[in-house]
Amino acid sequence: MNIVYFACKDKDESKKVAHTIIKEKLAFCANIIPGCHSIYRWKGKVEEAEESILIVKTFPHLVKKLIDRIKNLHSYQMPEIISWKIDDVSSDIVKWASDELKI
Repeated sequence: MNIVYFACKDKDESKKVAHTIIKEKLAFCANIIPGCHSIYRWKGKVEEAEESILIVKTFPHLVKKLIDRIKNLHSYQMPEIISWKIDDVSSDIVKWASDELKI
């Protein structure tokens, strides 16, 4: 499995993205963490923003489609989307996720 992590401008955008990618079976679970304070560099300046974090669980073969879809749904010009592979997952979670996504 993979975890895909990214920030959205607010909880409403996180919910919109999460509902869409779950309905489209690009992921089987999304966790929203509202109220994240981010400090980052953008176009040569240090910026700050209140954001909402999305942590999405999916399968490796869906990551590229998922990232493309997130970019399409996202309000940011260049959302920072990070994915990493998970080495160990309990077999009951793998079965549940596979059944939900019809894999």
